Amino acid sequence: MVDVLYDVTILNAAKNIDKRRLENHGIFPNEFIYSKHNIDSLQLRESLDYYASDLDEYKSIINKLEERFIKEKELLNPTVTKEVATKQKIKKPELVEDKSKSLLTDNDLSRLNNGLNIIRIGLNVEKPDDLDFNNNAVYKISRKSTGSAFVLINDIATKPGNLVSVSVFVKRADKKSTFGLRVSGVYPNRADAVFDLNNKKVIGTKTFGYFENQTATIKKIDNDWVECKMKVEANIDRVQIVFGPTDLSKQVELWEAGSDFISSVYSTIPTFTIK
Repeated sequence: MVDVLYDVTILNAAKNIDKRRLENHGIFPNEFIYSKHNIDSLQLRESLDYYASDLDEYKSIINKLEERFIKEKELLNPTVTKEVATKQKIKKPELVEDKSKSLLTDNDLSRLNNGLNIIRIGLNVEKPDDLDFNNNAVYKISRKSTGSAFVLINDIATKPGNLVSVSVFVKRADKKSTFGLRVSGVYPNRADAVFDLNNKKVIGTKTFGYFENQTATIKKIDNDWVECKMKVEANIDRVQIVFGPTDLSKQVELWEAGSDFISSVYSTIPTFTIK
């Protein structure tokens, strides 16, 4: 998995710099990855979901990736010592340009939200100063690349037949703001809902596997704020909640997948009940 993610990172960086040059040399990033590692898009997505559900394993993979990038950087630039590279590796997140917001790490998110096991994939998460809604902390959540992107609340205990209810306050950040919400178990078992924040409507819902009897609603609150809700019966003993910005072109069950549109939303952390 480290080898796959290493190649994905390098090719995504190259694509963002000059996608046309890659294609002119017959290199199409997705096809290259699948061919080199003898996998397909479904296997890659299943693997990403699997490791995202295991925080310790996920962190181990990220640490190995960082070590590999540091070694590559030392080879390309011998003047960069291990000591300097290590300092670069552990530096704190930088402030964004206007200095009024700061990027949050996964540990920051967890600490700010009562110890929930929260991680984010492919996103920047910022905490705007003095911004909350209904006494809930608000975050600006933005895709930072064209790859898969979502926030994950991990490891929530349930019992087969429990009704999982999820509620989150969301506000559009641009004219195409769309929000995805998922309750999932081990891939591919999941329930998805996608919400159009501009027209204040549910675009669609989808269930698969051990999830049944799903409903989803969107309710206008005020000043562009809406409450997105989803309920679903989970016939499984452990779930996770996944959420984040997406776009209207996505299939409901693939809302978290890669996109050429770098979308953003303002969101609280979802609240949930298990009955």
